[in-house]
Amino acid sequence: MEQQRPPKLRYYTDPHSWTTHASITIMIMSMVLRALSYWGVWSDPETSNMDALLYIGLPEFSALLFILTIALLGKHRVWPSFIPVWGLCAFLVLDARLYSDELSMLICVVAYVLIAILYFCTVVNILSTKWVLAVIALLPFLYHILVLDIKALQDTEHPVLFTTGVRELSVLCMLLSLLFIALAMKKKETGRKAKTTEAAPVPQPEPAPVVEQAPPVLSWDTNAVAPAAQDMASPAPAANADPAPETPVEESVSTDA
Repeated sequence: MEQQRPPKLRYYTDPHSWTTHASITIMIMSMVLRALSYWGVWSDPETSNMDALLYIGLPEFSALLFILTIALLGKHRVWPSFIPVWGLCAFLVLDARLYSDELSMLICVVAYVLIAILYFCTVVNILSTKWVLAVIALLPFLYHILVLDIKALQDTEHPVLFTTGVRELSVLCMLLSLLFIALAMKKKETGRKAKTTEAAPVPQPEPAPVVEQAPPVLSWDTNAVAPAAQDMASPAPAANADPAPETPVEESVSTDA
């Protein structure tokens, strides 16, 4: 029995799904917040061109490319989006290196590297499920809110600056957008489906025709059935039938001698 290659699976995103819309919308918010937090910084003489490229250009360009990739190509395939996601993860790693707490820096760097690896493995179908990526994308988002942000807001001696808070909101929007795009992914089959050749059907013998037999005549039904059978055998002549013509009888003529 010959068997063809199994069908390939490919991830895509439904353009009408609310998770896809949420991912794109939140990524746009991240771009706006990032631009707002660095408004006028690129004109500061203390800001180097490398800092402007890594902390402004890299996240903005990666976010814009992510939005275009999902909006234009996501309904057919989502794997090209791993390129802007790697750019976003590279920016997040650079941003985490600015944390004063070394433990928090290490946790965030490991989480961002894992997101980059798992995203690639998911969209190229190395991993058979998307939920590992969704969980790993959710963990650093919760860590930022429950550990880093609450601790920073409770520090009254060093209040959070407006620009610092807006940049943190931009990072949270990036993580949340990656979480929603992981939830929006769906699988579809591509290529030829696996088919097996069916065996030729075995001809089945036709059943013999059933001959209907008359019911047996019982002894007590003989008198009732016999006349009926006799009547059926010799039907009565028709009433309108003409009588048979009579044969004329020749009269003998006597001759006198």
